[in-house]
Amino acid sequence: YKQSIEAGINISGLDVYGNTVALWSGKKVEIYTLGDGDNGGVKKIGTFPSRSPSCALQEQCIFTAVGDSVEKRNLSGGSVLTTLSFTEAEGRPVHMDANGKFLAVVTDKGIIKMFDVSRREPKQLFSAGKFSESETPTVLVGIVKSIKCNADGTCVSILSERMRGTYLRAPDTRLHVYHCEMQSVLHYDFGEKGRYPVAHFWDDDEPRLLACETHKLRGSSSNNIKNRENGSEKDEEKSSKE
Repeated sequence: YKQSIEAGINISGLDVYGNTVALWSGKKVEIYTLGDGDNGGVKKIGTFPSRSPSCALQEQCIFTAVGDSVEKRNLSGGSVLTTLSFTEAEGRPVHMDANGKFLAVVTDKGIIKMFDVSRREPKQLFSAGKFSESETPTVLVGIVKSIKCNADGTCVSILSERMRGTYLRAPDTRLHVYHCEMQSVLHYDFGEKGRYPVAHFWDDDEPRLLACETHKLRGSSSNNIKNRENGSEKDEEKSSKE
């Protein structure tokens, strides 16, 4: 069905859980419920000031990033139910995503944590990881733009940006997947196809099913891609002859 929400803020992000929608601006959070069907109506059930750069909805609660911690609030936003604290070395939480009973959090220093939030007090799963390669643990793979948590809380997909000089950023053509148990980062590069990822989504039930939306790279063409592919094939033929 189709329904519209007239928000009272400039929307910088949103999250959906069932028929509940959370919108935030970096200054304020608004929470709505959607009725059944096209004429079910939209009702605002909560609003509260918050500078959280990211929020995540879960059944009957919402998680917001506040300074060096993540706060679990009721949907009206009036009460803080519990707090997840991060150390100065771990950094400040900047991106979150919830999938079922799991909550993934990434900090501005690239630290990745997974929580089971089905209990009254959330429980951290696995050891904290980092968005870096095992060969260069102190160097981040990129600047995280968004994260998504899979259905069984074992993997986190990540979209990132790369620095171009001091101030410029460019989209990373790779989709990254951090494996919580192995504490390793896997990559799939869309750049070879002249594209880069802009959105990613895990299936709600199948933990191995990940969908990704891509856009065409500016300045790329099918001819350029074919030339690159032909060039790589020629290099392979040359090396095999040698």
